[in-house]
Amino acid sequence: MQVEDGVEIDPLLFDAPQFNLERLGTIVENILLQWSVWQVVNSAAGVDIYCPEQLDTIEFSTEQNRVLLESGKQLTARLVVGADGAESRVRKIMGIGQDYYAYNQHALVAVVGKQKSNPGVAWQRFLAGGPLAFLPLHDGRSSIVWTQPTAEANRLLALDTEAFISELDAASSGWLGGVETCGPRAAFPLSMRLSECYAAQRTVLVGDAAHVVHPLAGQGVNLGFADVSGLLETLIRVRFKGGDIGSARVLQGYDRWRRSESEAMAFGMHAIRSLFSIEGLSPIRSVAMAVVKRSWTIKDMFLQRAAGLGRGAPKLATGSSLQELLQD
Repeated sequence: MQVEDGVEIDPLLFDAPQFNLERLGTIVENILLQWSVWQVVNSAAGVDIYCPEQLDTIEFSTEQNRVLLESGKQLTARLVVGADGAESRVRKIMGIGQDYYAYNQHALVAVVGKQKSNPGVAWQRFLAGGPLAFLPLHDGRSSIVWTQPTAEANRLLALDTEAFISELDAASSGWLGGVETCGPRAAFPLSMRLSECYAAQRTVLVGDAAHVVHPLAGQGVNLGFADVSGLLETLIRVRFKGGDIGSARVLQGYDRWRRSESEAMAFGMHAIRSLFSIEGLSPIRSVAMAVVKRSWTIKDMFLQRAAGLGRGAPKLATGSSLQELLQD
């Protein structure tokens, strides 16, 4: 990974072998993840699928919840998991509020090809409007995420391909040569959303239903995976002890665990974004970059957190298998 602040000549480098790692991370296409999950769900025993379907409401009770679907079907469960995105209907039915911060920025995304193939480097440059990232794909192209103020992002979207490539070339300062190809472009608004709690009334929230963070370090989906891993670890432990998987005590433990981890990441990304976006902080930024460049320990701390391997990480995220959890 190579990070530039748009001012300093010497970039901040993270090289996997220095940390005894094969790679710092992996870029996986969303459609492939979705397909893989569907294959597992469709082949799993004991899983009933109601699709297409929409949630109407949830009737909460002390023993089990009743889930009412718009088709009229009714389901009962000791635990309901809301994994239905940033506009989660489950969360709204639960009456859980959120702290909301709008960045007034959009992230513009596209797949581009440069004169030289991406050698497996995640390159990021901080510019006045926001960071520009090139993320490596398997065929040598890059997936870009270009953060810009909303009006500027809309202007870039409206440009024809040739004009857009010209501006992207200028912003990427010749890294890997000029842009030769550019696929369809899209943009989405950026915000930070933190739910007041992640669990109540025999119901839990995971992923974007619980939290949304700035995509500065690409941690949104990783936090969701960690939520699922943490919930699974919690439920396995309780189930083998003969406990109630939907009890308030069990869910409070999950809530404290995952909320503290997610909020630490969200506020960390918010702080880094502020450090690089406020011009008056340029001297502080230069000092901070210099300190990180010289410290293997600080680099390793950043990598551990970004890779989901920190102190509070679920066991499934640190190398344990599901079978090992079942045997614990």
